[in-house]
Amino acid sequence: MALSELLSLGRVLIDVPDCKRREVINLLAECFAADLGGEPPGYAEPLLEREKLGSTAIGKGIALPHGKMAALKRPAAAVAVLKQKCKFPTPDNVDVDIVIAFLSPDGPPQDVARIGDIVRELRDGNVVDAFRSAETPEQLIQALQGTGTRPGR
Repeated sequence: MALSELLSLGRVLIDVPDCKRREVINLLAECFAADLGGEPPGYAEPLLEREKLGSTAIGKGIALPHGKMAALKRPAAAVAVLKQKCKFPTPDNVDVDIVIAFLSPDGPPQDVARIGDIVRELRDGNVVDAFRSAETPEQLIQALQGTGTRPGR
């Protein structure tokens, strides 16, 4: 499932001011709640619980907090592109400026496959450039749709 299929305009934040890891996750939880209904803590909890197990930073300035939320009808993502890099423990010691929160109604092995799809998509330099160069949520969504990347390509 491509990132563009997991996002909506209401779940894309561009130029987020300085934040700590928990603050960014809480902001993304607010986006989920505003767009999908429910309360922000219900979205933040699975993301923060996963983060307690270890950092979800995947390198190159990207973090992918993720979790399971049974109340969802389908997988969803929310994105924050930060003005300044945020401290996440990272495998390559590069601070994070792109945070993609992913929630799924079901767990492994579906989650593992979907997260793998997202990571493969993020290996495409054009996708990462789209995140860092977008000035509006609309630009980011259009760029992701236009990159032509799909899992497995």
